[in-house]
Amino acid sequence: FVVIQTGEVRPFVEELLEELPRIVSDLETHQVHTFYEAVASMLAAENDAGRKEVLLGRLMNLPNEAWKSIMSQASQDVNILYDSRGIKEIVKIIRTNVKVCKAVGPNGFNSQMGYIFQDMLNVYAAYTQRIGQLVEQGGEIAVKTSEVRSLRSAKKESLRLMDAFVEHTAGDDSSRQFVFTHFLPKLLETILSDYQNTTPTAKEAEVLSLLATSINKLKNIIAPTVPAILEAVFECTLQMITKNFEDFPEHRVNFFKLLQAVNDFCFEALFGIP
Repeated sequence: FVVIQTGEVRPFVEELLEELPRIVSDLETHQVHTFYEAVASMLAAENDAGRKEVLLGRLMNLPNEAWKSIMSQASQDVNILYDSRGIKEIVKIIRTNVKVCKAVGPNGFNSQMGYIFQDMLNVYAAYTQRIGQLVEQGGEIAVKTSEVRSLRSAKKESLRLMDAFVEHTAGDDSSRQFVFTHFLPKLLETILSDYQNTTPTAKEAEVLSLLATSINKLKNIIAPTVPAILEAVFECTLQMITKNFEDFPEHRVNFFKLLQAVNDFCFEALFGIP
């Protein structure tokens, strides 16, 4: 798909990318995601990293333009981010990124993550703040409202994107160092304080999954940050899952996955738990 075949004048994937706006205009949202995933899997066969980056840029042009438009509007009026249509569009764009990230191959998503990363963290922080305001105004029951559920769905999708990125990028020492240096500090700064301070019913289990993936993939490189990670998530999660054996099943599973990862790769950090 990425090389010229007999009877072709250019690779098939380039024809797809040229026709992409017309193709996706006729598709439902879930079909759009499947289409992007399929094209990304074709790009995975491209061995020239520079050409793959160019092709990926063309593939992501439409969602990136939509993303840029939302961020530009939000810089003028932040309420755009809290509008139900705005949230829905943000979830759609991030989910497209998740599909492509998983399919495009090792280190193939670096440039795209660099494009979306900081804005995505800003949106995550804004939604955290908004959820906090709604819970403060309406009490714990506010977590069950459609508005909070929508805000949380965007946060969850952001965490899934970072999880997929770490999983598919950190395959060797240089890649691990790249993720650790350029993405992890700001990521942890955003998600750890949120998880620690948010009401239990609004804590995202995907945070624990992302942390487990980060430790499993980054191994000893992440060791210096593990005490801060455990300080933020250990005690508050333990309080959630020890009251009974029914509540917070996802947190329960992901918490033990996190501890397993720490035990496997950063064992000494366990001794730093108060």
